[in-house]
Amino acid sequence: MKQYQEQQRQHAQRHPAASQAQACVGGACPAPQIYQPYPVITAAPQTYPVVGNATAPRRRSLSPCEFFLLLTLLCASPSGVWYEWSDWSDCSCTCGDGMKQRRRECSGNNCQGSEYDTAPCNMGPCQTWSEWCEWSTCSASCGRGERTRARFCHLGTQRCEGKDFEVEACEAAPCPDWAAWSEWSRCSASCGAGLAQRQRTCLGGVFGDHMCPGPKSEERVCEEAPCSFWSTWHEWSGCTVSCGAGMKRRVRVCQYGTDCAGPQEETGPCYGPACAAWTEWCEWSGCSSKCGPGQRTRTRACHTGDGADSRDCLGLSVETTLCEGLSCCRWSDWCHWSMCDQECGGGQSIRTRTCMNGEGVVDDNCHCDGVDREQKQCNTHSCQPQCSWTQWCEWSSCSTPNECEIGIKNRSRQCVGESGCHCFGPAEESHQCRGPNPCPTTPPC
Repeated sequence: MKQYQEQQRQHAQRHPAASQAQACVGGACPAPQIYQPYPVITAAPQTYPVVGNATAPRRRSLSPCEFFLLLTLLCASPSGVWYEWSDWSDCSCTCGDGMKQRRRECSGNNCQGSEYDTAPCNMGPCQTWSEWCEWSTCSASCGRGERTRARFCHLGTQRCEGKDFEVEACEAAPCPDWAAWSEWSRCSASCGAGLAQRQRTCLGGVFGDHMCPGPKSEERVCEEAPCSFWSTWHEWSGCTVSCGAGMKRRVRVCQYGTDCAGPQEETGPCYGPACAAWTEWCEWSGCSSKCGPGQRTRTRACHTGDGADSRDCLGLSVETTLCEGLSCCRWSDWCHWSMCDQECGGGQSIRTRTCMNGEGVVDDNCHCDGVDREQKQCNTHSCQPQCSWTQWCEWSSCSTPNECEIGIKNRSRQCVGESGCHCFGPAEESHQCRGPNPCPTTPPC
């Protein structure tokens, strides 16, 4: 009872216009002073347990008679009385099956029954997502990139809670990169200015060096020792002759070494005043001997135009050489070899020549060195059985009788002799022929 009185006192302090009932201090409860209209008793300030997003319970309005009866019951009974149930809380699940709850307050102590009441609730089918799709390939072929995946809501026009698209970082294989530069190559020139190169390798470039940014090789100018080179040509020397055509000479010097390319000395023609000069040789004269050894000569003249001295023509003006005239006695050409004196088993063949004078006439007074007759073996093959052809038979008649047509006629011969012999040549002959009769004529129309 004391607890209830304390509750009433606190309530009256918080809501002076809601009630003017005096607290019981033992004895009978005095009749409350009711002010009209009677206000609504608001919710108690305590924090009550709730289910889901349920709000605290609230009391409904009491009429003056109900309130007086309540006070009477409170004073008369040592047990508390339940206030009416609060509204149901929201369902514990936003979709599918869940639970809802309501609460009531006890006006005192020892209220019979439960303070809370629960009941099942269903908010309709839940919004269901599909399984996440596979992650996409990484956006970068190498290094750091992103990949995505999606899912789909299976409730048609309703929206599912949450995201339908996700993005996350991904790490592909390390990007291709250049290895360290190689050493510089030797200078392309052995002397003077040239170029040196160095290269590097693309690591991880499975599709070639173009996967790595920048050049694969680079060049720089290199400077070696100065190259050898020729000086300018010196002046030409004097001409080698005082007249006529001669030669002149000039030289140059190789600077910074001895390996200059090209000749160190150069020559060229030079021309002085016209010298006395020989003309071309004349034709050789005839041989001084008609037969046997002799001589022949030729001459040239010294040309002394422009007042030149003939003494400048060096050499002889006449030249002599030996010549051979017709032989006084000489052999004719060999005659042909004679027929062999045997057809087989070995025979002799001869040839002859004649000793003649210088005019090609046989002269008994001529004596030529050598022999006038030669012989050699012939037909050394062994002898075979003897056979021969008979005479040709007469020609056959022409195969056509008409003169204006071409036909064929034939003749034959026979090989006769010892048994087993063989004759060389054909046994038959054929020739074209014309018939003996004149060609028929077409009678006039």
